[in-house]
Amino acid sequence: MAEREPRGLTLTFTEAELDVVIAALSRLAREADWDEEFDDAAGTLAATMVDRIASELPAAPAGPAPRARKGDGPHHGTIRKAIHTETKLALSYVDRKGAESRRIIWPLELGFAGAGEMIGAWCESRRDFRHFRLDRIVTLEDTGERYPQRRQILLAQLKAGEMEQGF
Repeated sequence: MAEREPRGLTLTFTEAELDVVIAALSRLAREADWDEEFDDAAGTLAATMVDRIASELPAAPAGPAPRARKGDGPHHGTIRKAIHTETKLALSYVDRKGAESRRIIWPLELGFAGAGEMIGAWCESRRDFRHFRLDRIVTLEDTGERYPQRRQILLAQLKAGEMEQGF
């Protein structure tokens, strides 16, 4: 392990910059070669930054990261904005069997699972937490309607359910 020399850095990020830091650390968390360094960096950031980033940093490495793509897809900006403003999204979605449905979701996180990008969300139709693959979204729009619970509370419930299911 590298010697640690404390540095008196003050970290101030915009919401967009925090998204980048969280996304980068989430991807690094999946790289097996970075286990120890990742834990050190995530711990340092969690100890020195605002509650938001401390609660959203990934907990541990979880398999290889998917290869980066050139640029975001057509829905990333809308999804990120809805996550930050805690507003509902209306989407048309094609399931793995090819059936299309319309859903109202409360987006909580944007990340990777398996080989694709996913939205972790509360689904009003199913009255449960669900994951939606971005490549299966046909249409997406922000309803402008806030969801009734705070995102951090819902995100903690989503994460607890993922742990029970072995995600």
